[in-house]
Amino acid sequence: MGLLLRAFLAIPKALGSNWLGLVSPIIMTLIGEFIGGWWFGWNAMKENWKKEIGVGIFAVGVFYFVVFLGCIFATTYSDHMHLVAKNNELRVRIMNAQDHEETSLRLVKDDFIGRLSTLRESCAKVEGANGILIKQTADQQNTINNCQT
Repeated sequence: MGLLLRAFLAIPKALGSNWLGLVSPIIMTLIGEFIGGWWFGWNAMKENWKKEIGVGIFAVGVFYFVVFLGCIFATTYSDHMHLVAKNNELRVRIMNAQDHEETSLRLVKDDFIGRLSTLRESCAKVEGANGILIKQTADQQNTINNCQT
């Protein structure tokens, strides 16, 4: 419904965009009058001018209808182009958001890998020191046991 309303409101702009748009209803009325004169005859036209005016008004009505259809097509095309531009903008935003997410995840992953490496190194040092302490404790216990015998 909004499309038809916007198309209807675009008719004056379509007719008034240049001088031909402003005088075209008058030209169409005159053409209608000439068609009526040709169709009914000039004498009959003088006698039956009310019918001839009807033909002229019909011609103008047809003209306005054609202009209205043109406005519908122009409005539809304008909406289409606007939606295509919006769609492309949203695609770019989605791609940028995905790139940002991938970069953020990569940074977090690299940070966790670095922390894990540090923890493994610390754990290896503690296990190594623990192993040395266990060996020293065993050696000292053996020394004590040897002294008692």
